[in-house]
Amino acid sequence: MKSNIKGRKREDDTMNASVESMLSEFQESGVKDSLKKLVEDAIQEVMKAERDQFLKSQRESGERNYGNGYYDRQFNVLGMSLNLQVPRDRKGQFRSSILPDAWRRSGEYDELVIKLLAKGYSKEEVREVLREAGVTGTAVDQIASRMAQFMKDYRTREIGEETFAAFMDVYHAKVRNEAGKIVTYSVYLVLGVDFEGRKTVLNLTVREGAEDLKGWNEVLQNLVERGLSRVSLFVTDDFRGLHELISKYFPSSRHQLCLVHFERDLYRNLPKEDASSIKEHMKDLKTCRDAECGRKVVGEISEFVSKRRASYGKYIAERAENYVAFLNYPREVRTSIYTNNSCESFFSYVARNERSLSYFSSQESLDTTLFVIASNLEEHWEKHVNSAVKSHSYRLRQIFEVQFNGGE
Repeated sequence: MKSNIKGRKREDDTMNASVESMLSEFQESGVKDSLKKLVEDAIQEVMKAERDQFLKSQRESGERNYGNGYYDRQFNVLGMSLNLQVPRDRKGQFRSSILPDAWRRSGEYDELVIKLLAKGYSKEEVREVLREAGVTGTAVDQIASRMAQFMKDYRTREIGEETFAAFMDVYHAKVRNEAGKIVTYSVYLVLGVDFEGRKTVLNLTVREGAEDLKGWNEVLQNLVERGLSRVSLFVTDDFRGLHELISKYFPSSRHQLCLVHFERDLYRNLPKEDASSIKEHMKDLKTCRDAECGRKVVGEISEFVSKRRASYGKYIAERAENYVAFLNYPREVRTSIYTNNSCESFFSYVARNERSLSYFSSQESLDTTLFVIASNLEEHWEKHVNSAVKSHSYRLRQIFEVQFNGGE
């Protein structure tokens, strides 16, 4: 029994350290307003659920008592100054168990917030955290349900019907599963850029195992179910079968294969003495005036590669349209859309948190890390739009209308 308790403590310590590392990184970066709101909202949900249950219990016992608005309270948690509206009742009898005075003068509240964030996707885990914090009775179940729903809402929020570009990629994370083994989980990411240059996370899906088409099918289906129907351009790496899957759900969209990945593959598959030729060919492709010019360059690359590896050269030729899709757009935006490196930038934050402990202590810990990273980056992106896309918004919309409506 003692060994199980010790094992559980080590797991909690590992999870807490992972989330603390993540929080510290965003605090140091100065991008923490959305994290502050996340913490405030989570605590508000707990307090509101507590009061609801308190008033329900009083009514059931025959007492007439009602809610009486809120009073403001401010204090520091995790280096952030929180502004809370604490619920109150008319008789002045309700007191939230989640905010005892002692926690204002100790680190216990920091620990509670970390646990709520790290375990927010699991109702059972939240129940345990709340009981440890002194929240008892049937309020625990109600609060746990609210917290789980609160964390879930981010993923199921509606998205618009259309966007300019969608960038897709996968990150492979090491996670400790329930059996205590370190296994691979795949994080499927879709970033969207609208016609005003605003970037947002369209989808974050976590699945156990390596990247596969079943996972991408789930992601694309989710995008459609949440309202997305028209995307001018998808940008991905060359994962077998993904092009056909995108065409199934978004038949009118263009599909650009990442040129950075393409160039890496060329270097990896051809002799070192071909490096200068590869570099020159890729430079020609990136600076082509239009798609017709791009097709000629891809043809030249295919012929060059075929002298070394005939099957690889043929493979390149078959994907010519996917290497030149970016050339259908204004020259000024092309460097933003011929690579999915924006996804790699997102994943660099995930990698930093993973490196601190070599793995994530649970899927819930990984989920929460992704949630907070996405929340903070979206706040940053709101203030830092893609200026090239924004300045060419009118032209991009013209291209979009021709693409989907024939210019009508």
